[in-house]
Amino acid sequence: MKKAAIYARVSSKEQAEEGASIPAQIKQLKQYAIEHGYTVPNDFEFIDAGESARTAKRPEFQNMIATAKKKPRPFDVILIHKTDRFARNREDSIIYKSLLRKQCGIDVISITEKFDDSPQGKMLEGIMEVVAEFYSANLAKEVMKGMNEQADNGVALGEPPYGYTIEPKTGKYAIYEPEAKVVRYIFDQYINGGSLRSIGMDLRQNGIKMFGEAALTKKSKAVKNEGKHKDQKLSWRPNTVRHTLRNEVYTGTFEWNDTVIKNNHPEIVSMDIFDLTQVILDRKTTIKSTSKDYLLRGLVSCFECCGSLSQLTQKR
Repeated sequence: MKKAAIYARVSSKEQAEEGASIPAQIKQLKQYAIEHGYTVPNDFEFIDAGESARTAKRPEFQNMIATAKKKPRPFDVILIHKTDRFARNREDSIIYKSLLRKQCGIDVISITEKFDDSPQGKMLEGIMEVVAEFYSANLAKEVMKGMNEQADNGVALGEPPYGYTIEPKTGKYAIYEPEAKVVRYIFDQYINGGSLRSIGMDLRQNGIKMFGEAALTKKSKAVKNEGKHKDQKLSWRPNTVRHTLRNEVYTGTFEWNDTVIKNNHPEIVSMDIFDLTQVILDRKTTIKSTSKDYLLRGLVSCFECCGSLSQLTQKR
């Protein structure tokens, strides 16, 4: 009996669409395989959930292509629900279908679109690929248009920065006080003589004691969830502290591409404190930039604080 691989895909938006879900695709693909005399081994089910087909850089798609190249030929056909499940990029569709058919002897079959080997069938397949690419490009344009409209109104896009959450009613940033305390602490320590390195080390060593779980950055929270909580060097590196001190969002300013809105949301630090911080940062950066080059610059970091090797000049 001939073997078939099945490829199913949805983008995050399409997961909610009736008939386009992963389970719905798999059910129909397996039913088609049974009716047409194919077996589908479990190893040959390739599923990309939440992946866009505008690019071929999809984990399971690439896994499927790599498997198809093996000798002897692992399966005879690849079954897809529709052309746009395979690719929404005309160039990718041509390249990968040609590779599969000519180099691997594997055909790609859309179970809901009937394409044969006749000139008319090939033309119809090409038209459907062009339509899929147009739909994807147009959808991306409309999505960006909607995001720009939201940004013009100061509505949050994506995850909020550290120190903020999103207000459900307005969609704007709202202060998350447990983390906001950490942000204020960082600014206060810096303008009172602390360095990026010392502040980062302080938070890594004492942050939990002072602020509880709120002292963990998103990255270190992810590490903790993986059972590596003891490796706190992944949080509050000097660059993380610098980014916090440079981030104007803490003054209530919202930025998205070319959109800048002052007083868009509650401030965590005042503009006076923020401006003073920038003056100190710029002054220290200027002093550092005048130092001479030296061996291993930028190549060695501290085991304790993860800061880069720097030069210290002392007058005698």
